[in-house]
Amino acid sequence: MRYKVNFYAKVKKVDIVKRIELFPEEKNHIRANKDYFQFHLEKIKELSKPIPSVRWRRIVHIPTSCEKLFTAKEINDLYDTSPLEEIMYLEMKRRQISAERQFYVKVGGRFYCLDFGIFCKKG
Repeated sequence: MRYKVNFYAKVKKVDIVKRIELFPEEKNHIRANKDYFQFHLEKIKELSKPIPSVRWRRIVHIPTSCEKLFTAKEINDLYDTSPLEEIMYLEMKRRQISAERQFYVKVGGRFYCLDFGIFCKKG
């Protein structure tokens, strides 16, 4: 499968810094003085078995637990969300309803994050 999670790392620390601190060569950037999260990671490791994604998604990081990371069958199994969302996801999975968790859609030029995206056979 083409889209998958191959690597993981434990987050040691998170700082809030100005963009200019992360990219000093871009001092004239429009967001130079905006706050950004800076993640400090332990050594990046390769998973023994990649975790596939059914659909293409641009995901930079997914907060998850070690238990979910090492037992996930696909990318949607990784998300560590509210207990209610977890119950709903597991029930949809049990009923073989293919749902994408934390799915972004663009409507009228704005992006929205859906708890679940459910697609018809035509996508």
